[in-house]
Amino acid sequence: MVARGFPTCLLAFTIIYALLTIAIMGLLCSLIVSFVQDLHCECDVPLHIWVAVDLGSTAYHAIHGTVLQVCFSRDQDPLRPLRWHERLHLVVVAIFDFTWLGLGLYWLWSSKTCAQTASRLYKAAEIYAIASTVGNVFMCINMIGLYTIMCILMQNGVLRTKEGAPSGTLEKLQVVAFDEDAKLFKDNPECSICLAVFSKNSEVRQCHCAHIFHGRCLGNWLKVNRTCPLCRSDVTSTGTPLTGSAVVSETIGNSRSFQNERAAGGHHYPTH
Repeated sequence: MVARGFPTCLLAFTIIYALLTIAIMGLLCSLIVSFVQDLHCECDVPLHIWVAVDLGSTAYHAIHGTVLQVCFSRDQDPLRPLRWHERLHLVVVAIFDFTWLGLGLYWLWSSKTCAQTASRLYKAAEIYAIASTVGNVFMCINMIGLYTIMCILMQNGVLRTKEGAPSGTLEKLQVVAFDEDAKLFKDNPECSICLAVFSKNSEVRQCHCAHIFHGRCLGNWLKVNRTCPLCRSDVTSTGTPLTGSAVVSETIGNSRSFQNERAAGGHHYPTH
């Protein structure tokens, strides 16, 4: 359901975003013209400084985005998690932009003489600030929605990343017949990905490291990762399987770590 509706949502978002971009660019051009015309007009608030800094910020975003697109887009996986410095940069820039926009709105609404002494700049800045506020709110809401949808698609195995295992990897793994009396299932009663107990109604697959999971859960996981969810060994390699107490000991330790990561929300793991 979500996967079928995602292209429509993405198309609608793209069209609205394009229209908003065109509108903002038109207002930005009007703001630049008004800024030049009223450059030497007096104002009781630092409106000229606000406009100059906002124009500089817009130019920075345009140049920064262009450089990233031209120089680094070919080697980047769009589903790769952002590095810490990239996240820090986004947070700092977002805080500055929202703070500066709020400050501009405050100056516009608190001004007593700008509407008369620098009428063209005041009107252009007012319209631009209000439009930017509406556009930013729209973008935030839609980005959260798209991010949520992307997470759901990844959890259900619809999307594949470069870190995922090659196609056909799951089929090469051993199918284990469920037997509640077998030591393997007594030591590992539940799938560590979805946390549901094993049963005869679901296929069970065993990695080369001897850890077992629901076939569907593991298949979805392998579209995003190529390592075992528990021990992080490469599922595509054919190493010597662990046996006996080695499996039990490693499974218990890594299972706790894995489940703690899930509870903390640090990663998005594909499930049923």
